[in-house]
Amino acid sequence: MGHPSPRLVKPPLPGTSRDERAPRKATRKEPRSDFDLTLAVCGIASTGRMFFELCSTRNISRSGCCIHMRHRPQSDSALALRAMPQGAAAGDHEVQLLFQVAWLHPEGDGWDVGAFALGQAGLDRLAFPSTKP
Repeated sequence: MGHPSPRLVKPPLPGTSRDERAPRKATRKEPRSDFDLTLAVCGIASTGRMFFELCSTRNISRSGCCIHMRHRPQSDSALALRAMPQGAAAGDHEVQLLFQVAWLHPEGDGWDVGAFALGQAGLDRLAFPSTKP
């Protein structure tokens, strides 16, 4: 009786990492809503420099979101997200939420970035505010 042969693992493509691959949709534990929310995002770019940009969500859930950005954020870094109501200036809205980059991959003219909330409140609370006082 022989020993089983070792499993071959395909290495990532040059210049890519685990974080740049598309997320596994089958592992999502909560539903996503295709909601287009304009955000002001502040974070650290892959170059190590701070950035600020306006971008929009591709989808949101209770604890995470997918956003399309021009800047490539550092893997596993924190992002400060602030919802921007239509017609508002960058400093007009007070609610800011912290998220962490979970994955990213190149898409079109920028990056699709998956992020999860670092606190109790997520973007769903900003997108669908409660009418209760």
